[in-house]
Amino acid sequence: KCNEPIVSRIGVLVVALCALDIGPALAQDSESFQTRGVVQSASRVELRSDLRATVATAAFDEGMSFVSGDELLKFDCSQYKAELESARAAARGASIELKSNLTLHRNGAAGSSEVGLARATAEKTRLDAKALQASMKHCEIMAPFSGRVVALNVQPLEMPVQGEPLMIIVDNTSLRLELVIPSKWLRWVRAGQEFRFEVEETGAVHKARVKRIGAEIDPVSQTAKLYAQLTGDLENTLPGMSGVAIFDKSGAGNG
Repeated sequence: KCNEPIVSRIGVLVVALCALDIGPALAQDSESFQTRGVVQSASRVELRSDLRATVATAAFDEGMSFVSGDELLKFDCSQYKAELESARAAARGASIELKSNLTLHRNGAAGSSEVGLARATAEKTRLDAKALQASMKHCEIMAPFSGRVVALNVQPLEMPVQGEPLMIIVDNTSLRLELVIPSKWLRWVRAGQEFRFEVEETGAVHKARVKRIGAEIDPVSQTAKLYAQLTGDLENTLPGMSGVAIFDKSGAGNG
């Protein structure tokens, strides 16, 4: 973008020379190296379910906080419970039938095919009951970590849309940063290195530590990705916020 072009007139020829914008906003002053970054959640999960049942309770609305182990959603699984009891009864009946056929077979009153059929029926009904029991484990969805609700797409008495996320949650207790740095900074940036990060939305300044460096260099912009961990009081810092990472020149070696 040409803010203050340098104009040279040679006869009727006019040439405008402009500074080129070559990528992310990067700065260097006498005391520090700076680059922009984005706050990210360590974990972001879309909760889904294959149950064909209505939602009984949704304990947390959008923006609310929860702790690991809290019940986030509960389904009305009365139909599944009835089907499970029926399947268990069928399995018990098939087991009795199998034992009867085994006794008859030992006494020569039943053939091998009858025993085989009874054994197959008993195994099928046992597996049917086992599958329903496994489905019942999904009647309550518990929080896998502490965090906040980003989106709630179902309400009590509603039937979830198959394939759509019921709820989106993030872990806001462990936040990380994604930065874009000039590739020349790799001369002195190292895992474990500390720096400051000023959040644009809140003005808060956090300490951060480099966790790892990206696996490749962008050949066009000559930049690399860097990932870091934020520390300190992060209560008002949310995923998606952005800001400026400040590396003190004293810790940057000769870069």
